[in-house]
Amino acid sequence: MMLRLALPLCRPGIATALILAFHHCRNKLLIAMPLIKNDLHRTMPIGLHNCMRRTARIEGVMAATALMIIPVSLFLNVPQKHIVGGLTMGFIK
Repeated sequence: MMLRLALPLCRPGIATALILAFHHCRNKLLIAMPLIKNDLHRTMPIGLHNCMRRTARIEGVMAATALMIIPVSLFLNVPQKHIVGGLTMGFIK
């Protein structure tokens, strides 16, 4: 009974916390660069940084940036209703 009542009310807040935690962890570029030595475990921002360092061609960097933005924009724009609901849940009764 409690899950049927409380979970739908908490869903926007839980979704907002998960999305913001994902976005926060993904942007840890300066912490992850010296710690991750294996290329298989590097994140996309570190890979983009290495791509910018190795090549001077702006076209490749722009293409890599566009490919990096697509999953994040889908991940943030699709559940936008829940994000806004979670951020404003405490203000509206």
